[in-house]
Formats: sequence, structure tokens, C-alpha cells
Amino acid sequence: MIGRPTIYLLGGLVLGVVTAVAVYIQSRRTQSILGSLKLIANPTSQKDLVFNLVHRGLVRSHRIEEVLLAIDRKNYVPPVFDDKPLSIQQIYSDSAQGLSHNATISAPHIHGLMLDLLEPHVKRGGVVVDVGCGSGYVTACLATLVGESGRVIGIDHEPDLITLASSNVSRGNPDLLPRIRFTVGDALDISIESILGISEYNDQMDGSGVDAIMVGAAADSIKALGSLLRLLRPGGGMMVPVGPPGGFHKILLITRHEKVVDGEEFKVVNYGTVRFVPLQTRQEQANADVFSAPVKVMNIDGGNRVVIKSLLNPAPDMTPDDYRQMREDLRRYTSG
Repeated sequence: MIGRPTIYLLGGLVLGVVTAVAVYIQSRRTQSILGSLKLIANPTSQKDLVFNLVHRGLVRSHRIEEVLLAIDRKNYVPPVFDDKPLSIQQIYSDSAQGLSHNATISAPHIHGLMLDLLEPHVKRGGVVVDVGCGSGYVTACLATLVGESGRVIGIDHEPDLITLASSNVSRGNPDLLPRIRFTVGDALDISIESILGISEYNDQMDGSGVDAIMVGAAADSIKALGSLLRLLRPGGGMMVPVGPPGGFHKILLITRHEKVVDGEEFKVVNYGTVRFVPLQTRQEQANADVFSAPVKVMNIDGGNRVVIKSLLNPAPDMTPDDYRQMREDLRRYTSG
């Protein structure tokens, strides 16, 4: 006769075997799924490109994934490089492409990352500013996000680039043109009055500013962003790289609190380290050397986002003193 302890023992062994088998099966399924998600080495379509961005962890928002699928990069990159037509692999490569006037269209992983982080502030029916609109690619993405009732203001200080951006949107996504206003302007010297001067957007703005700002060039300091930050309405957000020309730049999300919190009107969070062309005046940009070396996305959300390309030198992290100085600069240069 089998005693009760023996029955318990046999039952435990059976349960252990069943559990082990279940874990093994789940593990094999997981390996199978992960195996099917191998990155596409040489993307030849926008779908391939977006697939890679999503599975690298750079794009997490389904909303941004859908937008990137809708705005095809091939309509916004220059068709010729070094007097040769771009190949399909070059069009969809994860690298920046040069435009005229020492400007660039950023690499797809930069577009994906920055749009993904700014997305919560880009509301349907809202007003958004794209600073340094260049090719018009990000402008088109933002216009898709805000919907038919929203508005996007694309700003660049080079008239030829404004013409290029408008032409690219006309060719690639003409349905977005009614919700976009391209204008020549200097982002380093802009005011809420000048933006409000675009009368067709007054109803959405209601005199209180814009919902979101995307900056496609690196400011050398918070001080340089004072006029732009004053455009943000409470609850608004701005994505901007900040750092010295030719050096490393922090990808910052700066948000304006709905109400002042502990004496602070703005919050700043660093989401990575890259290198950008600098935010300059028109004359400075005309005389500048374009930085086109590979970039690295680092320290994103505690390392949860995946590194894309390596830099020869490691980029320093933000220190508590860095954040403290930025908070002081935000108070100093956004008042008044």
C-alpha cells in the first residue's frame, strides 16, 4: 500500500516534469519568435526600415510606427549623391543624407527616436513647430500626427530649403499640405507674437502657445533656446539636441509643467547622446562644415533602447551638476 507521503512525492515529481516540459516548449516558441524578428540587413522599402526601427526598440509607439509607414523616406532624400542616383539601399539606409546649404536629413533611427519621445505632446488638433524643417520629412510626420484639424509650422532660415520641403511634401504626401505652413525664419530669434502672426492658426493656439516643438539641429546651450521655450503652452514639450558645436549632444525632452512645481516651470530629461549639425544663423550655416560621422544612441531609458552605430569615443553621461545647471538656465532664460 502506498502511503500519503509517497503520493505527495510522486505528485510533486509529476508536477515538476510537467512544468519543465511547459517551460521548454515556451522557450522553443520564444526562440522561434525571436528568430523571425531578425533585423533586415539591407532595407529596400519603408516597411523594411520601420520594421528595423521597431525591433531595435527605437520606436515603441504604435502611433509613430503607423506614421513612419505612411511617410516614405524615398520622397524626401536627395535623388542624387556624388552625381550618381541613389540606390534603393542608400535611400533606406540608416544614415543621414546631405541636402543643400550644409543641411542634412537625419538618419531614420534619429527621426524614430525623437518622434517617439515627443509623441505624447503631439495631440490631434494641436499646433506643432518643426525647427530646421530641411527636407520636410519630420514636418510631414508631425502633420500626420496632428490630423486634419491640426497645424504644423515648418521653419527654416534658408529659403531654398523651405522650397525643397514644400516640394517634397507636394510630391510625397500632398494631402498634408493644407495643415502645414512653411515659413522662412530664424529659430534663434522667434517670438510668440511672430507665430501668432500666422493668423490661420490663432484658433488652435488660443494665444497660449504651441503644443510641441521638434528641433532638428543642436543648440549650444539652454540659453539659445529661451525664445523657443517661451512658445510652449503649459503641458507642451520640446525635443532638442543640446551641446557644443562639433561635440556630443544630449537628446533632451523639455516639458513645461501645467503648474509651477517646487519653483520649477520646466522639466528636462536626457534620453541619449548623439551628434547633430549645429543650430546656427543662416550665415554661420553657409560657412560651416557638416558633421556626417556615424552616431550612437546611448543610455536610452536605462539601456533599454538598442545601440545603432558606434562612435570612436564614448560620450559622457549627464551628471547631477549638468541637470542642476540646466534647471538654473531654464529659469534664467525663459523668464520674461
